[in-house]
Amino acid sequence: MTPAAALEQGISLHRAGQYARAIEVLAGAVVDAPKDPALHQALAAALLAAGHIERAVDAARTALLLAETPERHFNLAVALSAAGALEQAEASLRRTLAMASDFVPATDRLARLRLERGDVDEAMTLALRLPAHPAVAATLLELAEGFAARGRKDYSADCSQLAVQADPKLAEAHNRLGLRLHDQRRLAEAAAAVRRAIELEPGRFYYCLNLAAALHEDGYIEEALDACRRALALAPQVADAHHRHAQVLMDAGRVQEVIAALRQTLELAPDNVEAAGALCFTVHYDPRLDARQILAVQQEWDERFARPVMPAKAEFPNSPQTGRRLRVGYVSADFSDHPVGRSILPVLREHNREGFETFCYSNLSGRRMNQTGPFRAAAGQWREVAHLSDEAVAQQIRDDRIDVLVDLSAHTAGSRRLAIARRPAPVILTHLAYPATTGISAIDYRVTDRVIDPVADRAEAFSSERLVYLPNCYFNCWLDKNEPKVTGAPKGSIVFGALTRTLKISDDAVELWASVLRAVAGSRLMLVAHSRHLAPPMVVQRFEQQGIPADRLIFEPRRDRGPFQRLYERIHITLDSLPYASPTSAMDSLMMGVPVVALLGCTGVGRGTASVLTTVGKQEWIAKDSRRYIEIAVELANDTAALTKHRAELRTRVLDSPLANLRRYTRDLEDIYRACWRKWCERGGE
Repeated sequence: MTPAAALEQGISLHRAGQYARAIEVLAGAVVDAPKDPALHQALAAALLAAGHIERAVDAARTALLLAETPERHFNLAVALSAAGALEQAEASLRRTLAMASDFVPATDRLARLRLERGDVDEAMTLALRLPAHPAVAATLLELAEGFAARGRKDYSADCSQLAVQADPKLAEAHNRLGLRLHDQRRLAEAAAAVRRAIELEPGRFYYCLNLAAALHEDGYIEEALDACRRALALAPQVADAHHRHAQVLMDAGRVQEVIAALRQTLELAPDNVEAAGALCFTVHYDPRLDARQILAVQQEWDERFARPVMPAKAEFPNSPQTGRRLRVGYVSADFSDHPVGRSILPVLREHNREGFETFCYSNLSGRRMNQTGPFRAAAGQWREVAHLSDEAVAQQIRDDRIDVLVDLSAHTAGSRRLAIARRPAPVILTHLAYPATTGISAIDYRVTDRVIDPVADRAEAFSSERLVYLPNCYFNCWLDKNEPKVTGAPKGSIVFGALTRTLKISDDAVELWASVLRAVAGSRLMLVAHSRHLAPPMVVQRFEQQGIPADRLIFEPRRDRGPFQRLYERIHITLDSLPYASPTSAMDSLMMGVPVVALLGCTGVGRGTASVLTTVGKQEWIAKDSRRYIEIAVELANDTAALTKHRAELRTRVLDSPLANLRRYTRDLEDIYRACWRKWCERGGE
């Protein structure tokens, strides 16, 4: 057989996947024609395909030595890459491009190699040299994912845009561009890109989910729900579709539907710990569920997720001395301008440094990272843990020899509950996330007060933790230097306010607030529009069903804390939510001189505002039933002189109360920590 015939046969066998036979034919041919570079190159390709990497490198080198061409430098680079000789592969690729700068496969491979080796800038430069051709779109998408993984969202978005230009009809390119624009919070552009992907391939359910995510974050709640429904129609058995639907429904305020969507998620994906945690949190908003049913949901989470990682017997090297300086660790994703952050910051500042050394384990990520400065300054030690696994977080806490660990998240977003479930400290408490049980058996104690949990024995019957009581209020409040000044009472007809999240606007709350509006002629109600629609249709409809027309509702968009507080300048009276109270909003209201009407709830989360009002000496604004709630609201509305008086006095009343005595609040917490520690020591460190 002539060398030419052998070459043709070897290549044909290679293409047919008969690598061993191809190698046999080509290896025999190079013996007869050792100086034929084409034979050596074909042999190298067959050897590489068959997994004989070292022999493939040798054959590719021989082909190059016999006749240097850009193609043969490139082929050697491919073999060297397979052998893991990346520096040599890179040199061959650069030689290829030196000989032929427009050699697209070499540019493609070198860009991916430079990204793999961490040189994102050169990788982007090379990506820009790739032609706008469908053949390179896949490479550009691969590069975009690589840039995103390395934190370069800008390059990732640019590369995704290049992929769209390379192949405008490639739906996945538009989808990936949408994801990358979402990463940059260019939400309108992200939604437009994903919509184009859906136009090109309408049958991809995950395109609809990506659209829902962008619309949801941008405040287009109704439109996001439509996208979720499209995804569910395409993929009713996909857990992620139900989970995303639940997340959007939360901001639509449809509690029962949220719970149903989360349960469906868990039916399809029982190991979805985030969905299970969201269910634990959301059940507190459902007025149909009692304390026993709520506890059962928490315990189910514990049984499924926490107990399998909890040690049978945790042993600690911590010295069981009752009076020594204690190491206290706080775990949270809310060391920022968040209600939990605002409550724990003064504690960090006021801690007795001689008796307590503080550690903060921050699980915060994303946009709020730039708000951690005050917390870093106040903490004794600061640990970033968002990038760590649950086991690694637990190990960090063990390594720091924390004596008392305080969970500040429970089942809210960003919780490190599975790290806490590993019982990394001798004493573990939960506080401030919300006043209710977590169900997590590794947590020993839950901090509360006598209004939230008035009867310890009864409360502990529905709590997995033992209760430890603050002598005053569960919450604290302080005057920020940027706090708006209190203004005079607004003129004109009465404006009630319920500046709380949509999920707290339950059907029971709507019915009660509608009764108040009917009882006070000409009155209106101000709400927060957690939506781009200034009059969210779903909320308006619920009031209309109670006989309250849309023109009696005032919707204000979400805004930063300072402008948000100034909304109270236009409000006469705040109406608290139910069954989940809004104590943070109540404190804001009181600090701005606006009275608050609250209903004493049946569960801890329903008694938070009552605790605040009790602490400032305004128990007369706490109703024990709906009838009295309406009466209190009407009495306040009819006494304009009293409203003016409250406006002038309430902030001072708050600041003079235990609610704002931050040093006392911190000492009371320290007493709790010390008492819990003492019990552990008395048990011999077990």
